Amino acid sequence: SVPDLSTLVTAVKAADLVATLESAGPFTVFAPTNEAFAALPAGVLQKLLEPANKAMLAAVLTYHVVSGDVQASMLTNNEMIKTVEGSNITAFVRGSEVTIEGGARGDIARVVQADVEATNGVVHVIDRVLIPPSALAKLMALTVSSSSALVESKAPTMNIVELAASVPDLSTLVTAVKAADL
Repeated sequence: SVPDLSTLVTAVKAADLVATLESAGPFTVFAPTNEAFAALPAGVLQKLLEPANKAMLAAVLTYHVVSGDVQASMLTNNEMIKTVEGSNITAFVRGSEVTIEGGARGDIARVVQADVEATNGVVHVIDRVLIPPSALAKLMALTVSSSSALVESKAPTMNIVELAASVPDLSTLVTAVKAADL
């Protein structure tokens, strides 16, 4: 019923988690917004939604789910919370602001809407997708291999210094490399 969570709904359906999240629970879901999914590196969401990657998508989604009904007022600063995926996330409370840290990259998601009540738990809307440590390497390998397949293979034509010199933002690096006789 929340339009800004439509990407999450699509992902939950693709991962076959609808029946689980419709069950009695209770569950606490840290629900990434559409913008949070859009902010993932290019191609990541599309790869996760492919049927062949259903298990990885399920791991990412269940990393956002906690067993039990955890209201925002119940969270304490620096509290470690075990997710259904099996890894921990950490809640930080500063006044009325709640952030959730997780993932191998140390992602920090801000709770933008807390305590959205459901019949079988509670939803806290967050502004970032958290990637569990168990899925990060696999996800990176998946997206790197697919993006390299999209790039036409050709032999390099420049050495490292020539390549750096061709990028205006690297001019200081080129100057330093030359000054150091490297």
